[in-house]
Amino acid sequence: MVFQIGSSKAPGSDGFTALFFQQYWDVVGHDVCVAVQSFFRSGHLLRAFNHTWLTLIPKVPNVESCAQLRPIGLCQVFYKIISKILATRLGDILPKVISTYQNGFIKDRSIVDNVIISEEVMNYLTNKHGGKERFMALKLDMENAYDRIEWPYLFRVMEKLGFDPRLIALVHTCLSTTTFSVLLNGSSYGYFHPSRGLRQGDPLSPLLLLL
Repeated sequence: MVFQIGSSKAPGSDGFTALFFQQYWDVVGHDVCVAVQSFFRSGHLLRAFNHTWLTLIPKVPNVESCAQLRPIGLCQVFYKIISKILATRLGDILPKVISTYQNGFIKDRSIVDNVIISEEVMNYLTNKHGGKERFMALKLDMENAYDRIEWPYLFRVMEKLGFDPRLIALVHTCLSTTTFSVLLNGSSYGYFHPSRGLRQGDPLSPLLLLL
């Protein structure tokens, strides 16, 4: 998993990039593996490993409000290793429980299929003439979708879908031990615990959003 993480990705709050772990894997690899295995055996994760910097990326050229900023979480590499392992496990299960109409982030499915279908539908609506039937296209957007995820609801959905309680517990640990600081002009400010939502920048988040 370490070598699947982009080496040029911005570092988390510990200051270590994936490139460091990749270059010195023969030195740190054993200890990292032991720590990761300990998490999956015990289900415990130190909050220090899950502390995340939030960097604010402008959505528009001239920002006038916080709503025009996208918060991206800079997770530590150690946490990303754990998250990617869990994401891989979830990735094998989701095709069996997620509707075939949902193609984004699902293994062996492509979002391109949805784009093609949308283009075909719009082409049909544009060129349809005559007849008594009238149609309209409605586009819905989930505003701040990641921020609105309620954890108790998410865990309840996972239970209803038949996920192993141990897997649910591991996901719960990943979410509940999260802490944030906001990164501004190279310095971090504040320290707070979220009570809901998913981090953009966490490999696990897109898959949990689908549930």
